[in-house]
Amino acid sequence: GRNEACTISGLPTVELETVAFDVEQCGSCGCDYLTVNGKKYCGTSGPSGAVAEDGVIEWRSDGSVVESGWKICWATRPPSPPSPPP
Repeated sequence: GRNEACTISGLPTVELETVAFDVEQCGSCGCDYLTVNGKKYCGTSGPSGAVAEDGVIEWRSDGSVVESGWKICWATRPPSPPSPPP
């Protein structure tokens, strides 16, 4: 969408897998971009293999071109939360 800003936190420190990634690219990722560990990803190059060391990814988009978007998953399954006590 246009003019979006989103911060996703609490990610496990495992590798990310880019299932789909197609966002507007202009210059050095100045229009629409996903940020992982301070590195911006745009165009059709997603963050496959990156690990969100701080547990955070950020998405920003401007008000112009809209592409198909992105889908990012964990490359490995994160650990399960502990079971609640009986």
